[in-house]
Order: sequence, then structure tokens, then C-alpha cells
Amino acid sequence: MLARADLAFAGRDVRRALAPLITCGRNSLQVFCLGIVLSFCAHAAIELSLNALSVQIFVGATGVLLMTASAYFLSWSRQQDRLALFVEPRWPMLKRDSREPITHRNAGSGKGASHAIY
Repeated sequence: MLARADLAFAGRDVRRALAPLITCGRNSLQVFCLGIVLSFCAHAAIELSLNALSVQIFVGATGVLLMTASAYFLSWSRQQDRLALFVEPRWPMLKRDSREPITHRNAGSGKGASHAIY
């Protein structure tokens, strides 16, 4: 709540700089779970490199980038799901408002008779 109040008074540049942190906070559970998996991978990489400082820096930066990228992907995916609710379906049988019967050919009779489906 206090962070939200601080952001309300912050300038546009500050909000842009904090956008990755805000996005990670909106998807905090998923980012946390990914961080746990990445920490095991990072531990293995650091142990195999005999605790080299360059590997530690690389692993840390890669982990932060992967978690931030996954948070942005999750936000994008949720936005696409919301947009899909407002798109007209491509196939007429999926339209909910259609009052016309949909006809198809009866494959079992062999005569090509049409039957209405309501």
C-alpha cells in the first residue's frame, strides 16, 4: 500500500524504470516458483565452474532476465486471453446469437439429405 502511494507521486520516468519490478510483482507466485527451479540450475552451474566469479555474475543476471521475461510473457498471455473473449468466432456453429439452423449432410443415409441442427 505504501509503495502504491509512493508511485502515485512519482514521475513518469520513475514508473518506467520500475515497470519490470511491477510486472514481476503482479505475477509474483509464478516468478517465485521459476526462481526456485532456476536456483537449483544456478547452483549446479556454479559448482561445476568451481565458484568462478564470472559464472556467478552471469548466472545471477541470466536468472533475473529469465524471471522478468517470464513475468512479461504471463502478462501478455493474460491480455491475449482477455482479448479473445471479445472476438467473433470464425465458424458459424460457434456463434451464440445465431437463430438460423445449421445444416449438415447426413453421412449415414447416403442420399445427401440435410438435417437442421438448432
